[in-house]
Amino acid sequence: MDIQHCPHVRVRSVAKCITLKLGRETMNNTVHHWDFFGPESAKTAEHFKKHMAEFTQKQNFVPVAQGFFNAHGNHTCFWIEIADPITAEETKKKLRPQRSLSRNEHDHILAELTTSNT
Repeated sequence: MDIQHCPHVRVRSVAKCITLKLGRETMNNTVHHWDFFGPESAKTAEHFKKHMAEFTQKQNFVPVAQGFFNAHGNHTCFWIEIADPITAEETKKKLRPQRSLSRNEHDHILAELTTSNT
């Protein structure tokens, strides 16, 4: 599943979509986050996604999910969810995300953003 960044979709809709499509079996997965700041943060995150696609192909793994969320106007976060703990650790070492969270922690962050954006 690939949830595209869309300025017309609020975080609440994205979080709800993720929960409905993935279910509870993914709670032990690792979610890596990369933050981008500035007026072009959404475009930079979109560009980073292309490099992530190249990386996952080269490393021969398929992410469980990936997407974007806009924390505020000048802060966009790209995230990728990985099921295999070894692959998640290797990705973390090679690409150094700002945060590596459990699926549950990731969902909690999205819920907090939803509350603060309403």
